Amino acid sequence: MILDIDVQGAEQVRHLYPEHLSVFVRVSHWETYEQRLKHRGEGAEAIARRLQTAREELDRMNEYQHVICNDDLEQAVPQFQSLLAAYLTRQA
Repeated sequence: MILDIDVQGAEQVRHLYPEHLSVFVRVSHWETYEQRLKHRGEGAEAIARRLQTAREELDRMNEYQHVICNDDLEQAVPQFQSLLAAYLTRQA
């Protein structure tokens, strides 16, 4: 099962499933977060709220087993696939 969840949900999963695989996905530059939200057409208030949430979540990325930089989707996807394949091999 793959879950796309926030840091609070990830914390719950860590406690319930010690053999989990956790991956934090981020971008390398703060401006990229804001640009992506603007590109989605979100309003200024929603962007400000989501950026504040992103700041808080970035402070907790050290709680994850792996971090993937999603500046380039063509590089991020194979990195994730590799982590998942390695995890599944260990679980077999």
